[in-house]
Amino acid sequence: MKLDVTTHDGYTLASALRGPDLAAGRNYSLKLLFTARIRTLVGIESDASMPFVRTYQVGVTLAENALQEAKDWVRTNRPGFAHYLIHIEQAAVSLSEGNLVSLARAFRLDTLDGISINTIIELGGGDASEE
Repeated sequence: MKLDVTTHDGYTLASALRGPDLAAGRNYSLKLLFTARIRTLVGIESDASMPFVRTYQVGVTLAENALQEAKDWVRTNRPGFAHYLIHIEQAAVSLSEGNLVSLARAFRLDTLDGISINTIIELGGGDASEE
């Protein structure tokens, strides 16, 4: 897939492809949950230069870690987390990926405390019995 960043959809996808920085080991699970999925959906293949591409199932550990990372990020940089989620949600809408849109919306600041691990797994395309 060639992205045309002069279009709305192309720009939103390009904005989401980088994902969050992995400063001091943070945001690894969020990058796996959201960024890797978007990279896979646009046809990016995994290799040494692009390791965060979805090749796994979302399980309990990844869901728990992503939720904790989100809460930590909100506590330390609420506007930064909100900005990140806007890019993820817009990319999901551009890709017409309903579950990914719902997952991004579930991570919004006003619903973050109410999201369940099972919801993250279900919307993330995983299986609660897999690890």
